Amino acid sequence: MTQQYEVIIVGAGIMGPVLAYALAKDGRNVLLIEKNWQEPDRIVGELLQPGGVEALQRLGLADCVEGIDGVPVHGYGVFYNGKAVQIPYPKNSKGLTIMGKSFHHGPFVMNLREAAKNCTNVTTLEATVNELIKDSTGKVIGVTCTQKCGDEEKNLEFLAPLTFVADGIFSKFRKEYLPVQPKLRSYFVGFIMKNTTLPYPNHGHVILARDTPVLMYQIGTNEVRVLVDFQGKLPNIPNGDMKRYMLEHILPEVPKEVQQGFRDGVENDRIRSMTNSFLPPTRNIHEGVILIGDAMNMRHPLTGGKFC
Repeated sequence: MTQQYEVIIVGAGIMGPVLAYALAKDGRNVLLIEKNWQEPDRIVGELLQPGGVEALQRLGLADCVEGIDGVPVHGYGVFYNGKAVQIPYPKNSKGLTIMGKSFHHGPFVMNLREAAKNCTNVTTLEATVNELIKDSTGKVIGVTCTQKCGDEEKNLEFLAPLTFVADGIFSKFRKEYLPVQPKLRSYFVGFIMKNTTLPYPNHGHVILARDTPVLMYQIGTNEVRVLVDFQGKLPNIPNGDMKRYMLEHILPEVPKEVQQGFRDGVENDRIRSMTNSFLPPTRNIHEGVILIGDAMNMRHPLTGGKFC
């Protein structure tokens, strides 16, 4: 059975639910498709800069950063060669102090999804999108997808004048619609420090160590995210090489007041890695489809550029 919508959105990470909510509030009939509606568990996407907070406020989604043990962020502390400098966020055009927010990624995404689901014009579906449907001219006119129903699978087809692809860093449709592809620049290796007070509370911390930059920021009442940037081949995590590298090369570089928390986090928390890729934005040249979010444009989360 084929169903018709005004807009189809593929992917319900951050961009998908926000776009669905905005379009629904504008009166559009939206289908939001996500292959897995369970809470995501990622080590990035946990510090929303002031521009993002203000964007949520303008959209009416400010409540999505509340009730998730989030932490207000007022600026950064930068550490280099034994020296530290505090850099507060500037005031906005109205002369008001701006503020970011840090939190666990998963609960934030779930709040965004719930906001979209609560819109009467949004239909949500858990299914895997297999392909984008094209007409005889090559224009995208919808999607085909597979939905699991117990032990069986159901093939579905949906049509819409416009389809947004927001399926993230590992987009399955990117190669077909973009002339450039992501280039791997580095990795973030992350873990959590618990019960550790940072030198500048309510600030992001950037430690410019000799080997690589280190990022720290509080994501909960008693939790601090640590991200260490690596270029090239990563030390092996399962066999303990990564732990040894962290303790021997990175630990001496972090501020003394957090070294015990750093050591405890390395030894006790699950160490995970995440790719940092560069994908420059390109102009959309295909009718009926628009790639958005990480499917279309990626920069280094720390530097905002190609390289670390």
